Amino acid sequence: MKRSLALLLALALALSCAACGRGAEEEAPTETAIPAEEPAPEPPENREESPEAEAQAFGEGVYWIIEGNTLIISGSGDMPDFGELEDPPWNAQRDQITHVEIQEGITRIGERSFCGFYNIFTIEIPNSVTSIGNYAFSSSSITALEIPSGVTVIGDHAFEWCYSLYSLEIPSSVTTIGDHAFEYCNYLESVKIQHGLSAIGACAFGDCYSLTTIELPDTLTSIGPYAFKHCYSLLSIEIPDGVTEVGEHALVNCDGLTSLAIPASVTTIGEGAFAGCMGLQQIEVDSGNPKYCSVEGVLFTEDGKELLCFPAGKGIATYSIPDGVTSIGCDAFENSKDLTSLEIPVSVMTVGDNAFWGCESLTGISYAGTEEQWNKISFGEGNDFLLKADKMDAHSN
Repeated sequence: MKRSLALLLALALALSCAACGRGAEEEAPTETAIPAEEPAPEPPENREESPEAEAQAFGEGVYWIIEGNTLIISGSGDMPDFGELEDPPWNAQRDQITHVEIQEGITRIGERSFCGFYNIFTIEIPNSVTSIGNYAFSSSSITALEIPSGVTVIGDHAFEWCYSLYSLEIPSSVTTIGDHAFEYCNYLESVKIQHGLSAIGACAFGDCYSLTTIELPDTLTSIGPYAFKHCYSLLSIEIPDGVTEVGEHALVNCDGLTSLAIPASVTTIGEGAFAGCMGLQQIEVDSGNPKYCSVEGVLFTEDGKELLCFPAGKGIATYSIPDGVTSIGCDAFENSKDLTSLEIPVSVMTVGDNAFWGCESLTGISYAGTEEQWNKISFGEGNDFLLKADKMDAHSN
């Protein structure tokens, strides 16, 4: 009996071991059960897509995008112009933009592209740009300006009211500075213009109150009307030989000037070109000039018939207008505050507008003609200080 039980136990144990062996064999993974790994994706050559791919078009082949506080203009060709009633497409982000990056390939900065963007402090202009449009950066806050050597034209009002601009250098490629281009750049202290420029537009540097020095190139031929008006701090200016025209009121109220030299090339001087410069003591004219002359530092036409400018800072109390003068030009004695008495010859027939404006110390005039002759003189507007002064007959002295 015991033997039978032992045999049965041995058989059960053998069967159990065989079952475990089959189970382990079935659970073992086969080689074909391991799937082949897929290759990892290759990283893109440039994770950041090109501006053209991401940016928005706003002209033919020209695009814009804002990254952080930077406006990026890319593509090729001219940027389009914007009018007074047409805002650029980035206008909604105007408060966000502090830096403008114009990339190589852009050839022209369109009109009013950044006009009134007060938070723009820095700009990058590439060498491919040849023209800066009217009002392009007017009333922005740029602190430094590097104009590339490819630019030939700076448009009207292009940088007007840029208060934070302190110095400026115009490259030799620029041939024209437009009207009002840098007007009201109140903190602009120095300007250097390289050889190449031919014309400075009207009011181009007008009301640049802090401007003390400016270098003009010998290629310059024309200084526009009011070009440097109210540049009160301007200490000196050398008009290059080659300039043929100085526009009306070109240097009006430049109180820091003490002397001026007119080269032989100048054949046109506009009305009041040097009027009201309270520090101006003398004006000299090259002896070879065919149109103008200087007599004791006072500017006349070459024939001596018209007195054009009596330097307001001459510092004398009495002056005798030379006999033979027939006309006293507009603004001729403006702001001559030291002048107390004046002798006028009978040859004078016309007195231009504002010829004695600001001559508040003028109290007496001596006239060599009769009352009838005096009444025939044509007096322009703004000469109250002359007309109210005591008049006495020169023959009674």
